Amino acid sequence: MEEIIKHIDMEMLKSYSYQGSYTDEYLFFTDKLENIFQENKNVKLEFFLMIYCIEGEIKLELNNSPHHLHQKDLIISLPNTIIGQVLASPNHKIKIICFSNRLLQRLTQTEKYTWKWVCYIQKNPIKHFEGEEEKLFNQYLDLIESKAQTYLLHSEFFKKGNLYFHQF
Repeated sequence: MEEIIKHIDMEMLKSYSYQGSYTDEYLFFTDKLENIFQENKNVKLEFFLMIYCIEGEIKLELNNSPHHLHQKDLIISLPNTIIGQVLASPNHKIKIICFSNRLLQRLTQTEKYTWKWVCYIQKNPIKHFEGEEEKLFNQYLDLIESKAQTYLLHSEFFKKGNLYFHQF
């Protein structure tokens, strides 16, 4: 029986956004698995995906290979990876960051070891953080979340401002 695979790109993520998530043409940031994996289908992601497990556990398959995330684990999925069988413990807390292919190309176009980096990620998609590495990665997440919060505040301000001025 043929598997049904849903293709998801950055444009589609915009429609999946909920209050508290952030999206632009290069980046999508959320703390909800449902914002990407809405149905119990395999998905083919057209972007670079990182899922950081803060609490609980996440089980999923990358290209039919099973993986298990625990607290302080990060999984990286390259574009065009098929992800399926996503299960999360009831107490899970995560951060999901998606980068567009365009941004990824910009970041790696001058990198000498890009191909080695891609091969390494395909073989080793999970990274566990401890100590100083964990602290630095959490600062990185906080920076992205800060950008998202600033964007959301500005958006809300301008929406309310437009409503206010249209009353006159």
